[in-house]
Formats: sequence, structure tokens, C-alpha cells
Amino acid sequence: MEATILETALSQGIWAALAVFLLISMMKENEKADQRQSEREARYQTLLTELTAKFEILDEMKKDIRYIKS
Repeated sequence: MEATILETALSQGIWAALAVFLLISMMKENEKADQRQSEREARYQTLLTELTAKFEILDEMKKDIRYIKS
């Protein structure tokens, strides 16, 4: 498909071909950036889940300490 679009743009002139090539390359780069962003968000979600579990442990310890003090 890209080859057909680029071929059609070449028939319109070099500037049209360059514009289409730039558009296609930007779209591919955006797809890669979106994939990296998705992976980064997944890692953040994992981190948040782990931190939440650790804070629950701290909350339990806080309750135990209050019980021991009283």
C-alpha cells in the first residue's frame, strides 16, 4: 500500500513524494512511540500494585503498634 501511495505521489512531483514519505515515516515512528508508552504504563501499573501491597503491610504494622501501646 505504501509503495502504491509513494508511486502515485512520485507521478505528482518530487515534493509530493517527499511529503508522503515524511508522513508515512512519521506514522511509523508514532506507532513505535505508542508501543513504548504502553510498555511504560504497564511497568508503572505493576509498580503501583507492588507499592500498594507494601503500604497495606505498613498499615497493618501501624495497627499492631497501636495495639501494643494500649
